[in-house]
Amino acid sequence: MKRKPITQRLCVFLTALVLYSACSPSIEDIIEQLGHGGKAGARAKRELLLAKDRSVDPLLKALEEPRFAVARPEIVDVLVSLLMRVEDPRILPTLKHHLRSDPNATVRARIIQKLSLHKHLQAVGAFFAALSDGDGEVRFQALSALGLLTKDLDAVQRHTLRSAARRLLKDEHSQVQLEARALVGVYVKQWVDEARQQTLKGDVALAESLLQQALAYSPNSKLANYRLGRLYFDNGQREQGLEQLKKHNMLVEISPLATMPKIDGRIDDRAWEEATTIDTIYRMSSAAYTVYPSKIRTKVYVGYRQDALYVAVYCHEAHPESLIVSGNTSSYPRDDQVEVAIDGNFDHRTFGHFIINSTGSVLTAWYGERAHFDLSWTHKVESAAFVGPDFWSVESQIYFDERDLPRPRPGDVWGFNVMRSFRGWEHHQWVIDFRDGTGSADKFGFLLFK
Repeated sequence: MKRKPITQRLCVFLTALVLYSACSPSIEDIIEQLGHGGKAGARAKRELLLAKDRSVDPLLKALEEPRFAVARPEIVDVLVSLLMRVEDPRILPTLKHHLRSDPNATVRARIIQKLSLHKHLQAVGAFFAALSDGDGEVRFQALSALGLLTKDLDAVQRHTLRSAARRLLKDEHSQVQLEARALVGVYVKQWVDEARQQTLKGDVALAESLLQQALAYSPNSKLANYRLGRLYFDNGQREQGLEQLKKHNMLVEISPLATMPKIDGRIDDRAWEEATTIDTIYRMSSAAYTVYPSKIRTKVYVGYRQDALYVAVYCHEAHPESLIVSGNTSSYPRDDQVEVAIDGNFDHRTFGHFIINSTGSVLTAWYGERAHFDLSWTHKVESAAFVGPDFWSVESQIYFDERDLPRPRPGDVWGFNVMRSFRGWEHHQWVIDFRDGTGSADKFGFLLFK
């Protein structure tokens, strides 16, 4: 077969190239596909990023044109990503302008979200301004962004953010409130940590001053109020410390029960009417140094007699048929369960741990000097559980002994805490220990025997 001359083949190639170029989508067509979402949107985003400088001008223009309204949030995504790839001085000022004045709150929120992920510190001023935006989602993104960038802020900016977080605790938008509470908790934790360092150095006066600063900033902080109560109690001001803890529901006083409760799990006999009750239970969060009221109703009853401590827990349960019972008694289960922690020696280091699930099964463990749970530890305890139509409940009789839980006398104080595990993963406590994985008894509430 005779081949065509090279000039003729070149003409065919150039013609095909021109035809392909004429048929291939323009940058504007690709931008329009951004708003389609799915695979088409993802493909369009990749092509625009690969085009780099050639994409910038069309994207900036598209951000202003009504016909690209659906794609505008995705246009923001691409422009922020291009900030890392090209040197075009128009991108950041344009985004900041739209953050201040764009009529679409979704676009404003997206600008903050994407710029903060890439740590564009030049936008910090715009983020602070957005804390007063009329849209709650925009305020939330701005507060979240500034929280992420806290370590990169200067002293004046950190002070401004600290004041803004406290102000936004009363914001009408629920997510803004939650983010503000988390930030306030972080600032309180900084004061508390410094106070503990000063206590270790022997400067109790300075430690108290730091805790008072934390409470001036956040008067209802459980963490700061607990540490102040402990500071008083641990440093010769017993009554002042106990009063501080009692005032903030981190101390309960229990009296001897006239009659012994029947341990059947039902909490329905009259003996429990004499017990002290705890109904301030909070949801644990490993990511925040603040407390969140529990949305599941739980009530604890505590009393004692000469031979034992009596603890009962009522757990409201809308779907008792969904209670989790793993049957695992050899290690820490992930059941719907109640946990009772008791520092009977009051050394703030060791404690007995009792876990009771909805079948009344009991697991005991001892948290010892080596900072781990000894599951071989046993202790005399009688427990029972009961499952009702909209609740489940447990009763426990935890006997005193000579070594770990010695018989208390009036005026004695023990460390004490109660936790409820909901569906095995969501945890609720009486005194939030802001646990750091150590299981430390240094964070328990107080049990005062009358």
